[in-house]
Amino acid sequence: MAGRTKTTQADEEDDARPALQNLGLASGTIAIAVYATTMLGEAGIEFPISEVCRKMSRISYALEDGRFGIGSDDGWLVLMLVLVLLGARSMLASWVWLPLASHVGALGKKMEIQGWQFSYYACTIPWGLQLYCDSPYFLNHAPILTDFPVLALAGAFKLYFLMQLAFWIQMLAVTWTCLLYTSPSPRDS
Repeated sequence: MAGRTKTTQADEEDDARPALQNLGLASGTIAIAVYATTMLGEAGIEFPISEVCRKMSRISYALEDGRFGIGSDDGWLVLMLVLVLLGARSMLASWVWLPLASHVGALGKKMEIQGWQFSYYACTIPWGLQLYCDSPYFLNHAPILTDFPVLALAGAFKLYFLMQLAFWIQMLAVTWTCLLYTSPSPRDS
């Protein structure tokens, strides 16, 4: 057809890029505002949202034995971690992975996605292995089923699990944004 131009993958990447940058910028700004409100609350300056900001910046449900229980307030910390991950993804894409892609001649979007996953797993896999090596069930799986179900976790374990949940929620948000702001390429007849 005359007048119809064929869209390329690079055109689709350009369509989604501003939306993802705005998502990362907004999430980073919100994260900074939450931490600032929390710090001001600790200094004695209270705001109407100070309690929510405290829930977003700390592991909830501390128990007497130093472990942490589970509950609905964990959702606030997961939301904060999602915002931090979105901001980190946007920052790494803009400063590391997209410039590297243009330098080596790779597709920017693919390099961004793979680079983000590499960056995330390069940090969390050693963290998870360290938690496992320091746990009572390192090379001994019998304690895993002792007192099953375990509803209280050490702080580092709980933060690790919440971070993993936040990562996958963040991936869903990015995927949804990409699907929303990119147009499907027309099929060749």
